[in-house]
This record gives sequence, C-alpha cells and structure tokens, in this order.
Amino acid sequence: MILNNQFAERDTLLSEIDHFAQERQALLKQIQELNLALTQKKRESQNQTEQVEHLKRMIMAYVSEENNIQFERQFLESEKKGLEKSYGEILKRLEVNRLILEDTISDIHFLKSEIGTLKEKMILLEQEIPARFQEADNLGQKVTGTLVNSINDLYNKISVVEKKIKVLYYKKETI
Repeated sequence: MILNNQFAERDTLLSEIDHFAQERQALLKQIQELNLALTQKKRESQNQTEQVEHLKRMIMAYVSEENNIQFERQFLESEKKGLEKSYGEILKRLEVNRLILEDTISDIHFLKSEIGTLKEKMILLEQEIPARFQEADNLGQKVTGTLVNSINDLYNKISVVEKKIKVLYYKKETI
C-alpha cells in the first residue's frame, strides 16, 4: 500500500506538474500576446503623442498669429483715433480761417468798389471842369494829382493789408 500510495502520489504530482506546465505554457503564450499588444499600444501611444505635439505646435502658431493680429488691430485703432482727433482739430482751425478770409475778402471787395466809384467820379469831374470853368484847369490838375495820390495811397494801403492777410493766412495754415 505504501507503494501504491507513493505511485498514486507520484501520479498526482506528475499530473499536477503537467497541469502546471500547461498553465505555464498558457501563461507564456498570454505574456507573449500581452507583450505584442503592449508594444503595439506603445507604438500607437507614441504616434498619438507625436500627433498631439504636432497639433500643439500648430495651435501655438495659430495663437501666436491671432495675438499678432489682435495687437496690430489695437495699434491701428489707436492710430485711427489719433488721426480722427487731429482731423477734427484741423477742421475747426480751417473753419475759423475760412471765416476770417471770407470777412477779409468782403472788405477788399468793398474797398475795390469804393475805389471804382471814386475813379468814376474823378473822370466825371475831369470832364465837367473844363467845360464849366476854363480857369479851373490848374485847380483840376491839383485836384486830380491829390486824388491820384490819395487813391494811390489808398491802393498801397489796401495792398499792404492784403499782404498782411495772406501772411496771416499762411501762418495759420502751417499751424
């Protein structure tokens, strides 16, 4: 019986060894399959990591581009506001200058018409004087000379005023 027990125990041990060998083979096969799957997953993970890095670089480039565009837009808007302000100030100054010039031009036209009237009166007086008074010829020449001198003085003064107005206008225009 002891021998039978030993054989039975030996058979049990051998069957357990076979069973463990089969389990070991199954586990080795499973380990191989898992290693292959792990290697494949690592490759996929690496590919995905590379894709993510590539996408990050692309996104960073787009974000950088967007920031540059926003900065440029803000800069251009501030420049636009400054130009609009300058334009408004210049427009106000031009309107003031236009009004001044309008007044000055109307004054010059008035003076020119007055000079024209005086010239006509002078011509009429020159024509009437010789017909009415022979002796007044000398007196007429004196009046004419005085009148011509007065008109020339008036004309010179108007020319000076006109030059001053032009100087004033161009000075204001440069401001």
